[in-house]
Amino acid sequence: VAIGSGSESILANTIRAFLHGDDEVITADGTFIGFYVLVNAQGIKLHKIPLKNYRFDLDAIANAINERTKVVYLCNPNNPTGTIFDREEFETFMNRVPEHVLVILDEAYYEFTKGDQDFPNSMQYRLDNVLTLRTFSKAYGMAGVRVGYGLGHEMLIDYINRIKLPFEPSVMAQAAAYAALQDKEYMDRTLENNQVGMEYLEKNLDRLGIKRVNSWANFILIELGSEEKVASTNDALLRKGIAIRPLTAFGLATCMRITVGIPQENEKLVAALEEIFAN
Repeated sequence: VAIGSGSESILANTIRAFLHGDDEVITADGTFIGFYVLVNAQGIKLHKIPLKNYRFDLDAIANAINERTKVVYLCNPNNPTGTIFDREEFETFMNRVPEHVLVILDEAYYEFTKGDQDFPNSMQYRLDNVLTLRTFSKAYGMAGVRVGYGLGHEMLIDYINRIKLPFEPSVMAQAAAYAALQDKEYMDRTLENNQVGMEYLEKNLDRLGIKRVNSWANFILIELGSEEKVASTNDALLRKGIAIRPLTAFGLATCMRITVGIPQENEKLVAALEEIFAN
């Protein structure tokens, strides 16, 4: 196990430890933008494979692997689409991945999968060339505390820890993470509230005729059809004091991401969308 100041610090250390020179990386066009930033900062060639129905196209990614491919980054559930690839897809994919390729499996939103039997929980595989990333920033609500961890073969973890800063995460962050792991009641309540909020938003988005993507996370991607519609919707919501995220930076310029809030926030958003789309 490697522990850091958020899973993004583990991701950054992994990139520095394993990627050099002519190495190449493959991921999706439409996933966590922090990964793009870190790879580009290292000067490594990055191949982005288009999403297929808002999901990672694992078959196309496997086809793109060559002798220079060093890392494949998968985000499951994917940020910002909320979609997952299932157990069968993952197993088929891993059977095609050469041993020299490190697969980074970012499971930042893992807790929200709610024990879905189709979800390929990486802890059930323990593959030597897979590094799993998890965090306290999402379901645990501790983004400002900055604690994340990576799980993998001891050799992978050893290389990552060699370049890790010596004093991260802080002692207070470690204590907070330990306390969070003991608080099962909080996690149960968080997941229940997310499920209720998700169902409320899905029902009302469908009622309003707003195209959405089924999500296994704590947010919903909506497709508005044009960049102009995204811009006008965003402006109208901001005037009402509501912030949801346009996804141009993710390569999804006609989409927005809605994070599930508390009931009052969800109701305020639905009322605002009803007014905006009525006009």
